[in-house]
Amino acid sequence: MNKSELAPLIDSLIPGLYGFGYCLVPDELQAEQLVVDAYSVFLIRDGQNLRDLDLAGGSKERARAKRYIQNQMLADMFDLGKKRAPQLRALFRNLTENQDFYGLELAQRACLYAKEHLGCAHEDLEEIFAMKKHQIVELLHNARAILSSGSSEHHVKSFNEVGDN
Repeated sequence: MNKSELAPLIDSLIPGLYGFGYCLVPDELQAEQLVVDAYSVFLIRDGQNLRDLDLAGGSKERARAKRYIQNQMLADMFDLGKKRAPQLRALFRNLTENQDFYGLELAQRACLYAKEHLGCAHEDLEEIFAMKKHQIVELLHNARAILSSGSSEHHVKSFNEVGDN
């Protein structure tokens, strides 16, 4: 795969990646920075793997490449988000919208967003979050239960513990 083939593929992923970044850190600039940083990490780490991907092979090969790139970047964004979230506590305290969603643990928010908004399959979630299927199912179930109860504050850890998830 060359740069001219990679650019349209990445461009098609940007809205979902940005949304995922915003789900991790509720600040537009910080979410954008997560995307940029994850892309940089991805290119450095997976440069050889990208050269081996063949987008000329047809729609199945293209879909496989897109899925691979998306999963790798989401995983990198999640790892970066875990490190940055504790430093950005004030962003979470001042939220007036979506307080229940942002009251969820970081992994719950990220997993729920990836499943519901990006349409990731359980296998993808296992890869992205480096968890087993039962852990993913538990995260999704608990996140949905907390949101459906309409009150997350008594179900989740204090924000001081978010970085430990």
